[in-house]
Amino acid sequence: MSSNRNFDERGVMKGAYQVIDVFSGMGCASLGFKRAGFQIAAALEINPLRCRIYEKNIGLKPIQSDVLKIDGEDLLAEAKLRKGGKFCMIGCPPCQSFSKLVGYEEYKRLEGSEKQVR
Repeated sequence: MSSNRNFDERGVMKGAYQVIDVFSGMGCASLGFKRAGFQIAAALEINPLRCRIYEKNIGLKPIQSDVLKIDGEDLLAEAKLRKGGKFCMIGCPPCQSFSKLVGYEEYKRLEGSEKQVR
C-alpha cells in the first residue's frame, strides 16, 4: 500500500481522520469507524481479555489501562498524534453493564471466550 500515492508510509489513507477509541472493548466501534475509512491510531481498554480480542479484531494492540490513570499527553504520544491536531475520540459504555440484549448469565458464559466480532 505504501507505494500508492493515496497512502502514507504507514499504510494510512492520506487525509483520513485518526481515531482514539477509549473503553474500546472488543473493537465494535473501532471496526465501524475503520470500515468508514477512519484510521485507528490508538485504543484504551482496562480488561486484558478484551484487549486480546480487540487486537485480533482490529489488528492494533490497545493500551491496557484504566482511563483515569492515563494522561492525555501520554495517550496522544502513544497514538503518534500531536496536541492541536485533527483527530476523533470515540468511546462506548461498557456493554455488560448497560446492554439488555445479553443477560448477565450469558455474559458470564461468554466472558472467558475469545470470540471475534468479525
